[in-house]
Amino acid sequence: MIHSHAAGKVLFAELPDDQVEQILDTHGLAEVTDETITDEAELQAERDRIAEDGYAVDWNEQVIGIGFITAPVVANGEFLGSVSVASPQGRFQHEAYREKRIQDIIAAAEEIAINYQYDR
Repeated sequence: MIHSHAAGKVLFAELPDDQVEQILDTHGLAEVTDETITDEAELQAERDRIAEDGYAVDWNEQVIGIGFITAPVVANGEFLGSVSVASPQGRFQHEAYREKRIQDIIAAAEEIAINYQYDR
C-alpha cells in the first residue's frame, strides 16, 4: 500500500500519469489516519495542485499532530528528490508561520537544484 504523505505526493506529481496509475493499481492507497488521502480522484486533484503551487502539504495524514511541507527538487527537467519540513500541526495553523515555511522549503529546493546544475 502507498501512503499519500507530502513527499509521496510530490513524487506522484512528478511522475507521468500512466506510471502513477500502475503504482496505484499494484499497491493502492493505504489509510494511516482519518486525514489520509485514499481516493484516487482526490489524489489526482492534489497532484494538479502540487504541480501548480510547487509544493505539497500533509496535515495529519501520516501522523496525527504533525504537519509536513515538501517541495520537489528539479534540475534540467529531472526530478532529483524533495525537501521537507515537519512541525507540530498547531504551528502550521498560524498563517504567517505556515507561509514562511512554504517559502523556505521552496527556496531550499530551488537552491539545491541550482547547485546541482552548476556544481557538476
